[in-house]
Amino acid sequence: MKILKQAAARKLAIENKIIMDFFASGYKATMELTDKKIMNDEKVRDNDYLVNDEFESDPQYFIAYYYHNKMYKVLRNIYVKPECRGTGVGSELVRFFQSGLEQDSADFLQVGVEFTNKETYPRLETWYTSLGFVRDQYPVQISPTKSYHSFYWSDKPFEVVLRSGFSAAVLL
Repeated sequence: MKILKQAAARKLAIENKIIMDFFASGYKATMELTDKKIMNDEKVRDNDYLVNDEFESDPQYFIAYYYHNKMYKVLRNIYVKPECRGTGVGSELVRFFQSGLEQDSADFLQVGVEFTNKETYPRLETWYTSLGFVRDQYPVQISPTKSYHSFYWSDKPFEVVLRSGFSAAVLL
């Protein structure tokens, strides 16, 4: 596994149609984007990536992530190509971030999971909680038909609290 910083990932995607198509597949499978140029979308343009070692020639997976308020490392998108699923690579990717959080400037990993997707939500909730994540109590409404739950993880004791109508993780 290796890290691709935002500028390098963007350049690679622009220069390599296979990579652009892979990013497009990953993002479109998990979220709605508003910009037809994938790497320009507001949910994409500031992300760094954890990718497989041979990503440039054989993209297999990526985690797109960014920092929010220096307190949260947000795992915005976790995508594993279909033929690589069921091998444990997704859990390995998340554990990579869990094991490195102690040296990181963030206190928490945060993941948002669409609650209104009744097909995948139960499976993802089970998966994240099995990895030690704690779910917030109330979903956040992002449109009239879509909402999501945040899941938090830290290597320090914490709790999830409701503040001003939104959930947040706080260290104890």
